[in-house]
Amino acid sequence: MKVGGVGFSVDVFTVEPSGKSYTARELDDTEVAEHAEFMTASEEAMRRVCQDLTAVPAGEPPVEGPPTLA
Repeated sequence: MKVGGVGFSVDVFTVEPSGKSYTARELDDTEVAEHAEFMTASEEAMRRVCQDLTAVPAGEPPVEGPPTLA
């Protein structure tokens, strides 16, 4: 299942003064690259936290499943 609007590239616009008015300008990919790299690094850090929380410590037996009724 794909959620609409999730996983697509980011579109960033700025509003800048232009004479007595303002104009909107879309940032190009190079201007957004630093933010994209930060998002990728954040995703990887979140995955590592999840893996660290579910990892079995060295020397510990693996956790067994929940008990079942006989």
